[in-house]
Amino acid sequence: MKGWGYDFGYRPGSGGEGPILMGTGPTGLIDAREVSVAVKVPHQPEPLMVVDKVSFLVQPGVSYAVLGRSGAGKTSLLSVLGLLNADYTGKLMVDGVDAASLSDRALARLRAGALGFVFQSYSLIPHLNALNNVLVPCAAAGLRRSVAVKQAKQALADVGLGDRLGAMPVQLSGGEQQRVAIARALVNHPRVVLADEPTGALDIDTGASVMGLLIERVKKAGIALVVVTHDRQVASMCDMHYIMDRGGLIQDTSPQVWQRPRRAATAEEVGVA
Repeated sequence: MKGWGYDFGYRPGSGGEGPILMGTGPTGLIDAREVSVAVKVPHQPEPLMVVDKVSFLVQPGVSYAVLGRSGAGKTSLLSVLGLLNADYTGKLMVDGVDAASLSDRALARLRAGALGFVFQSYSLIPHLNALNNVLVPCAAAGLRRSVAVKQAKQALADVGLGDRLGAMPVQLSGGEQQRVAIARALVNHPRVVLADEPTGALDIDTGASVMGLLIERVKKAGIALVVVTHDRQVASMCDMHYIMDRGGLIQDTSPQVWQRPRRAATAEEVGVA
């Protein structure tokens, strides 16, 4: 996709019509009902059920942790919730609308305007500086450049990188790159942020600081957060906790299991004004 004179390297299909905004439907922002995902396995006669009849409700302003080991199905579930994978069975309601009833174009617009994403590997575009990386979802959502630049600069300032707008990804530390990714996820003021192992590529202390920053920013903005992780300490920072194993998902309400071993870092502690 090309926008505002930059080649962002992908084509979201938004058509420049602006985002579809989510409201506050009675079923929640995202309501997955008995969702299953099956994948073909080489030399196996039957597909592998990586997500098995999972029901999951995302409400405004609540943070959710999905804890599980590698291969448990966490990323596969997140891809369905994030409208990145339409190859599932069951029902996925987005603000009361069945996602299966939306066209690819409508899904792309909804994804760009209402959802934010944070990935383990940062997923920054290497030939774009910090500011232009954060501008990518703004272009996908069809925002005017003047509005988008203002939002992107504020989003970077909010994560303590207001003075690194022109820095290229290679010039940033791992923690700084993930903060750019958080700014990118929040720039369009989404209703839900989906984070896939957001601290997985960071050391323990940097990961704790980045996760604390993410939690603080979404709470301040009233944004729902879904984090999938294998790290119990990361999961403990969220409001609600789920365990995923072999494609199944259960809620864990045991308070002693989720006692926070370390509080989330404040913005001041990670250098954010």
